[in-house]
Parts: sequence; C-alpha cells; structure tokens
Amino acid sequence: MTQPPKLPKPLPGGKLDQLTDRTEVAGCSLAGGNFSEQTASDVLFEQVLLRRINFSQTQLNRLRLADLRAEACEFAGAVWGTPRLRRVEFIGCRLLGVQWTDAQLDDVFLKECILDGAVWVRAVCKSVRF
Repeated sequence: MTQPPKLPKPLPGGKLDQLTDRTEVAGCSLAGGNFSEQTASDVLFEQVLLRRINFSQTQLNRLRLADLRAEACEFAGAVWGTPRLRRVEFIGCRLLGVQWTDAQLDDVFLKECILDGAVWVRAVCKSVRF
C-alpha cells in the first residue's frame, strides 16, 4: 500500500510562470498553469497540490517530486531524466508517451490516468500502484 502525500493544511495558493534551473516550489497549491515545452534541470516540487497544470513536452532533468498530488494535469510527451518521485499521487492525469529515464518511484499512486505509450526505462519502483 502506498503512503499518501504529506500536504500541509491549509495549503496557500501560489504562482509560478516559468520553470528554470533549480526552481523550488514548496508548501503551496498551483492551478491552471502552463509549462509546456519548457526545459530545466534540478527542479523541486515539495508539499504541492497541482490542479490542471500543463507539463506536456517538458524536458526536466533530475526533477524531484516529494509529497505532491497532481489532479487533472497534462504530462503528454514529457521527457524527464533521472526523476525522483516520493509520496506522489496522479489523479485523472494524462501521461501519454512520457519518457522517464532512470526514474525512482517510491509510494506513487496513479488513479484514472491515461498512460498509453509511457516509457519508464530502468525505473526502480517501490510501492507503486496503478
């Protein structure tokens, strides 16, 4: 059984327009953003709720997601090199054709997601539930 994300309550709203190298987002809720086709390295999302965010065609190296819940988000065609996901939930998300190379997934839950064509090359999974 997977552990759920540890999200603080209340979770204040946040704002983020662009992903750049070493972007850190923590302790907030983001809704309706568009990061499609952006490229960055060493991005961290920790204790974050994402709603209707577009990450399609992103190229994110060494992405870190910890204690994160993504609801109705778009990840189609996202290419992530060595991502680390810990206590992450994807609910109603589109992950068509994602490529997560050398991913480490610990306590990851995917519910009502579309995963057609997803490629997780050399992924190490611990407590992952589809």
